[in-house]
Amino acid sequence: MISWLTNTDLVSLHDHIDRLSIETDAKCVKALAKIRQDKKRWAPVYDSEVDTSFKLCTMKVKACEQVHKSIYTVTDDDDVTSTVNLDTKIVHQGYVYTVPTCTCGYWCSLFRMCKCNYQSTP
Repeated sequence: MISWLTNTDLVSLHDHIDRLSIETDAKCVKALAKIRQDKKRWAPVYDSEVDTSFKLCTMKVKACEQVHKSIYTVTDDDDVTSTVNLDTKIVHQGYVYTVPTCTCGYWCSLFRMCKCNYQSTP
């Protein structure tokens, strides 16, 4: 591939990138069609990540203490402490939603249910 890139012209490079884009779009449409046909609202990879997070909460969390009405402190096996708020209000397109949030790295980087959220859910 590197030798091809060093010897190609701009038009060929553009055509190659365009073809890759079309192939990727077709794969995405096919995956989305399957998700819709299965009457799901998210990809299977999300389900597997949630399952993994659920398993981690049962094996890796050492303590969970209620600090306030909806705020919990979760400590894992490595003595890393995270704070979970089960009553965080967010606004999206004019609607107010209540979602659980956390200060752990997993939640902050992916905004997905983490082991801390599972542990502190009553």
